Amino acid sequence: MGEYIIKGDPPVTVFLRQSTRARRISLRVSRLDGKVTLTHPAHVPEREALEFAHSRADWLRGHLGAVPDAIPIALGAFLPVEGRSRQLVAGRGRAVLLGA
Repeated sequence: MGEYIIKGDPPVTVFLRQSTRARRISLRVSRLDGKVTLTHPAHVPEREALEFAHSRADWLRGHLGAVPDAIPIALGAFLPVEGRSRQLVAGRGRAVLLGA
């Protein structure tokens, strides 16, 4: 998997992935972390796939603007769980418990 940057404001990092199962070029933006993945079939040259991504740069920036900011996960952090803000604290054992 290669990593490429589409220049502009802001620049967009695109991860290129070749797939033998892909039938067409696809461009996806993860709603979890905003990672952009460009998948192309083996018979499509990498150059053509990158041209496709460049032609969709405005669409990418629009979707990336809608991805919420990442919350760093660490002890003491507050995370939204079921509509409420919950603090991440250390506990005993390996079980995950939702406290009050």
